[in-house]
Amino acid sequence: MIRSMTAFASAETETRWGALAFELRSVNHRYLELNPRLPEELRAIEPALRERVAAKLTRGKVDVNLRFRPADAGASEIRINDALLDQLERSAAVVGERFPKLSVDFTGLLAWPGLLLREEVDQEGLRQAALELLDRALDDMLATRQREGERLGAFLRERLDAVERIVADVRTWLPDIR
Repeated sequence: MIRSMTAFASAETETRWGALAFELRSVNHRYLELNPRLPEELRAIEPALRERVAAKLTRGKVDVNLRFRPADAGASEIRINDALLDQLERSAAVVGERFPKLSVDFTGLLAWPGLLLREEVDQEGLRQAALELLDRALDDMLATRQREGERLGAFLRERLDAVERIVADVRTWLPDIR
């Protein structure tokens, strides 16, 4: 069974933490050479990614790109760190006594690091979702390689049949040539 070494596959999914998208590209290479590009949030999956790719592919230069777009922060409920807000209020009162003309800007206050609480990303859940998406993309790549290999096989059979016809014609001319 002939399989092509050149293929492209992609897979996307939406998770509650954001959108994940894999792109896989492979070209011919003597050995398996893997070039993963992962976002910082998902660097920890690289060993598992390498294992899964090596389990399904034995040769080729394979570029693996993973994109992660976190979920829209505006879509989730706004929560405020009340303890930090209380500290900021006390600090503003102390500073306000010393500098009476100083005013506290509401939008500046909201930009204070840690004041707005964000939903924590379940790193393990995100990693698992990414690896499941990788499996889908790898299956798609294998199917693409298989289809391309079948086309290459048909092309090679067509060429071999043409060569056989030429050889048969030359054999009929052989007595005249001698």
